[in-house]
Amino acid sequence: MTFIASVKARNGVALIADSLVTTTKPIIDANDYINLVKKKASVTKKGDAIVLSPQEMGALIKRVPAFTKDYEDKLFQLDRYTAISAAGSAEINNKRISQIISEYKTKCSKDKNYVKKGIKSKVRLFGIFVENEVKKHIKKY
Repeated sequence: MTFIASVKARNGVALIADSLVTTTKPIIDANDYINLVKKKASVTKKGDAIVLSPQEMGALIKRVPAFTKDYEDKLFQLDRYTAISAAGSAEINNKRISQIISEYKTKCSKDKNYVKKGIKSKVRLFGIFVENEVKKHIKKY
């Protein structure tokens, strides 16, 4: 579980977050594998080899929590007035959240009008950027 809090102050907002993160790893559950083999065996001629396609094997892969580690950045300053706090998966599309934020900051630094944008616009643009990374992740996995 991620802990993130914001405290409203007279001249702004203070953000705090813990630094623990749960990572994931791809696994194939033994029971799912056995059930697939039994299903394939029931439609395979006796004496023939049971063949599992790459698609069938790929469908068995699930991403599950692997372990918790400390010292993951969850707070990111985008500019002087904008910060992002992150919760959820530590990786999207094989990229650490810090790497995604860094890529976004690089993209924003090339936009000369970024500083002039309002907070709603900045949040919307960031959301679109992350959404595209998530879509790539879903397509790939």
